[in-house]
Amino acid sequence: MVSRGTSPDIPDTDDHSHEDSTTNDASSTTVVASDDEPADDDARREATYSCFEGEDETDYTAGPVRIVEASDGVKPDCGALLLNLDFTSKIKTAVEAERELASANLKAKAQIQECSDFEHELKSRTGKHEYGLALAEQEAEEDDKKIAEVRALHAELEKLNSLLEETVAEREDVAANISMRADELIQLQMQVNCYLEEAFVVANLLNPADALGEPSVSPRDVEEEYKKLCEKTDAQSDDDNDNDYALHSFEDHFKPRPLSDEEQKEKELQDAYDEAKSSLRDAQNQFEKRELYRETDRCENEWTLQQSRGAESVAWEEFDVLWVQKISELTRELIDAEAAFAAARRAAAEAGVEIDDADQSSEFGIEDGVYPPSVDEQLIAFVPRARVEAWLDAIPDSTPGADFEAARSDVEVDEWAADEVEVGDSYSTVAEPEEKRKIRKWQRACGNGRAA
Repeated sequence: MVSRGTSPDIPDTDDHSHEDSTTNDASSTTVVASDDEPADDDARREATYSCFEGEDETDYTAGPVRIVEASDGVKPDCGALLLNLDFTSKIKTAVEAERELASANLKAKAQIQECSDFEHELKSRTGKHEYGLALAEQEAEEDDKKIAEVRALHAELEKLNSLLEETVAEREDVAANISMRADELIQLQMQVNCYLEEAFVVANLLNPADALGEPSVSPRDVEEEYKKLCEKTDAQSDDDNDNDYALHSFEDHFKPRPLSDEEQKEKELQDAYDEAKSSLRDAQNQFEKRELYRETDRCENEWTLQQSRGAESVAWEEFDVLWVQKISELTRELIDAEAAFAAARRAAAEAGVEIDDADQSSEFGIEDGVYPPSVDEQLIAFVPRARVEAWLDAIPDSTPGADFEAARSDVEVDEWAADEVEVGDSYSTVAEPEEKRKIRKWQRACGNGRAA
């Protein structure tokens, strides 16, 4: 609520008093103007000032913050600023933050000074302890009874250093906190200035701001800067130097050796292989997460459907069609990435380029005793493909049911009595004699006679 009258709690800077022109109500913070005509211009102005008992949107303009013509009680047409609730809220927030920063700044200065004094005292005591420790260590070489004293001094010195580090960290934290609060105040003041800038630009009291562009900073040249420094140094000295200010260069010693045609080709093949491998990993990652992406898209579409009541969302039939297309695109990208990777790998292998073909970041070489990729190819070569494919062909394609269970009895399977393994658990059946015989049987069938 807005009332006309003199604002309370604001001290007068003039010598005269306005007690005759205002009356105070003890039950209200509002000061109401006297019925008598104000005696001078200052009193007339004070009679037009507003004092709030709380505030809401109805106390302000519903439009933007603008400069308008108004009367100050003396002059009928002077400029005044129209306020809105958001603008006044930002002003109060910025002013309160500035007050808090001023108080915190005074306290921080005292804390920083105390920390600095304490650091100085700790450094002094640490230096004296180091001197005493050196003397004790010399005495301990001749007297074993001094060993305990040396250990105690070592412990004290270590604690003193820890205390010094904590004090330095405390001082830095205080300074960092003040800096952070100062940055926050700048942001709050910028929010207030946005309103003021707009009002002043509209009133033609301020030119519109120029568009911010990329700053133009010319790079400096080492040779030129060195020459300027030498000329400046010579101009300040009385020596008569005749120098060309040439700076010795050792760049030739650090230039990479030019690659031969064979090395350049090998590098290009290596780079092509690495790029194809990276693209394949990205495509695999996108394909494996397709259901996660689809579910996320479905949730967003459902939320949009609820918010806009169907005006901005995608129909579920169209959504399914779109995702069939997306999954098809992801599949095609994966197929293309696999083909590109295979081609790059084949080209590198044919050229004799040593490539990292393992999915590991350590990039150990085969000579380091790691599992070489060629072992996979050797094991696959021993597999009896005809027998495996015949076994797979014997498995019916029908869904589980009575017919499936009937057909299942005709398929060659191993009766395996091992327990089910839960996620996160592990269980080995290799050591059990019965299971061990079955494993060896399959090893012999696959042409691998190695023990498990």
